[in-house]
Amino acid sequence: MVFTKTKKGADTLVRHLKSDNISAAAIHGDKSQGVRARVLSAFKNNKLRILVATDVAARGLDINELPLVINFDLPKVAEDYIHRIGRTGRAGLSGQGISLVSADEVKSLAAIESLIQETLVREVETGFVPTHKVPLTRQTKVRPKKPKKTKAKDEPVQDGGWTAKGQKKYRNKDERRGRRGQRMEQSTTSDQSKRGRNSRAAKSKP
Repeated sequence: MVFTKTKKGADTLVRHLKSDNISAAAIHGDKSQGVRARVLSAFKNNKLRILVATDVAARGLDINELPLVINFDLPKVAEDYIHRIGRTGRAGLSGQGISLVSADEVKSLAAIESLIQETLVREVETGFVPTHKVPLTRQTKVRPKKPKKTKAKDEPVQDGGWTAKGQKKYRNKDERRGRRGQRMEQSTTSDQSKRGRNSRAAKSKP
């Protein structure tokens, strides 16, 4: 099974394979459900040697005894690499995954190696001399995304309830405003009593 990045790339690869008398067919989003079902059936029954697919079209496919997966193009998303390679070696059987990588895809390769925390072996294909070698990449730890915090809504609570921070809980905004009003009235009364005591103290002075 061969994976390509685009639908056009899948069709182009199939034409090249057929020109070399290799039986191949492609499945992708532009193919109807009937065509994809027939192609998949032919591949499972060994009537088709190579199945070329895109990531979207290959989701949910269940193919037993698949010995080899080839990444003709590296996936756009590193997580898709795991889904691709995971289609081989099922049910305790052995399998192999091969990725064709050029030097300008080193960033995509680095993302994959950081995800799986493993450095993939570099091998030069026999008879092919690359202009630029694929360098070794530096793996970085992938940090899981933190879940977004949800804002708490006003809920009924018992009188005298307190929050974890020591703040008074109220049933709703109206009750909160009412408690604030009471505190303002209390502070006003205390201020007036203070002024009264000060005036009495001033009169008692000689």
